Amino acid sequence: MNTADWALTISLFSAVVSAAGFTWNVWSKFIYPKPKVLVSFNRMHTFDRKSGERVHPLIVLAATNMGPGPVTLTQVIACARWRWQRKTIALLNPIKDAALGPPYISDGPGTGGMPKKLDVGETFDVYLHPDISIGNVDTALIGFFDSFRRYHLARVTPKVEPTPFSDGTGMTRSRASDSISRADSTG
Repeated sequence: MNTADWALTISLFSAVVSAAGFTWNVWSKFIYPKPKVLVSFNRMHTFDRKSGERVHPLIVLAATNMGPGPVTLTQVIACARWRWQRKTIALLNPIKDAALGPPYISDGPGTGGMPKKLDVGETFDVYLHPDISIGNVDTALIGFFDSFRRYHLARVTPKVEPTPFSDGTGMTRSRASDSISRADSTG
């Protein structure tokens, strides 16, 4: 092969790579875009107006659709991460009418407004029983499963002793904001 043949071979190869990259960009951005969902996991309390004491603790799982299109959240799940793999270990039941206080009632995975379609920029909160147990899992994740068969998860931090950087609820606060255990979409 002479120099002209090598130049033609390299040019054809670069044209194929460029066409593949262009096709992938058009496919992922315009034909089949998958939205990103920001998930946060918090433990919240309601307060008694008269005494100011904490009553009725709840676990709140919040999801915000970051775009580029709408998404339907179908299930609330708990997962375990083992090295690079993710394993769903529980299908969680949201609380129906959490504002009414205890006794908390759940009629199964379809309660609490699930499934829920979120438009871009819309937020959705799910309330879970405060005594939720995910088992003896080192790095548990909790979040949503959507109609695109993707996981959107937040890390559940283990219970820790109160420190100056913790509020005593068992979840450590991030330095950037006042939210707890915030994570982007994974999967």
